[in-house]
Amino acid sequence: MLVIAARTLVVAKEDELLVVFRLGRLLTVYGPGLSIVVPFIDRVIRVQLETIPGWQELSEDELQQRAAELATKSLTNPRFQ
Repeated sequence: MLVIAARTLVVAKEDELLVVFRLGRLLTVYGPGLSIVVPFIDRVIRVQLETIPGWQELSEDELQQRAAELATKSLTNPRFQ
């Protein structure tokens, strides 16, 4: 029971985004802070902002889209990381 509670709450640091996939499909992108996910069904990929080129000039929507692209590439191609 404690394991389930620990996997439900996910904390993102200030310099990272959380990309959440539910059963293999992109669900959402969370910014810094506390997020709630469904354990064992959702897969969370952490994306560092420094890995996104030009992230300072991007809008929030573009930043989330680029983070989702990077997370999808890391899922489909394990060597990409």
